[in-house]
Amino acid sequence: AAAPGGRARPDWALCQWMAEEQGVLCIPSGPFFSRERAEGGASDEFVRVAFCKTEETIEKAAGALLRLRGREGEEGEKAGMVPQEQMV
Repeated sequence: AAAPGGRARPDWALCQWMAEEQGVLCIPSGPFFSRERAEGGASDEFVRVAFCKTEETIEKAAGALLRLRGREGEEGEKAGMVPQEQMV
């Protein structure tokens, strides 16, 4: 497993879900915290997003994130898988 210790903390799990389900690649924040702080949950609510992309890629990612926001109230609906070539 790519997650430290083979256990996916929430930041790692969110990044994996975002990539697989929404086509947006994020960076888990755990590696930017000390091991003790990450294991204590300090990194659980954060992910990093790189903006060193083209305007078109940033716009696609923003659209994917906005679609997530629009679905906040929907329960039980699962997003479809995003093909690798559509990941941003």
